[in-house]
Amino acid sequence: AGLRIGFLVGDHEVVDVIRRTCVVYSVNSLAQIAAFAALDQDNEHIAKTRDLVRDGKELLHREVRNLHLSFVSGAGNFMMIELPINDGLAYRKLMRHGIMIRSMTGFRFPNWIRVTVSQREAMEAFLEALQKVLTVENF
Repeated sequence: AGLRIGFLVGDHEVVDVIRRTCVVYSVNSLAQIAAFAALDQDNEHIAKTRDLVRDGKELLHREVRNLHLSFVSGAGNFMMIELPINDGLAYRKLMRHGIMIRSMTGFRFPNWIRVTVSQREAMEAFLEALQKVLTVENF
């Protein structure tokens, strides 16, 4: 993640709580220049990315509901899902399927995972692996 960039806009009290509980990653000057250039000049890429995230989230929402799992999803390209098993165990099992997620225990959300919304094929692979982890491999 050599070109990591991000920002947070919100109510002062909410932002303050997040600032105190979340890991802050530094943003290098190259990432800042790239972000400004992308926002200033690449509307087609931004539109395609928004469509990709919207479609991926719709798929994830539908399928995670079908699995009867709780989730939190905002405007960004991440989704948090509460699992009925330990998130560290889920991380290891999903890695065996070639799927990398983020365990949220370190962020005070035990048994929750964070999933990055990506291309449809990646989302389908994640959902297939998650279903296996929660059913067949859970016994």
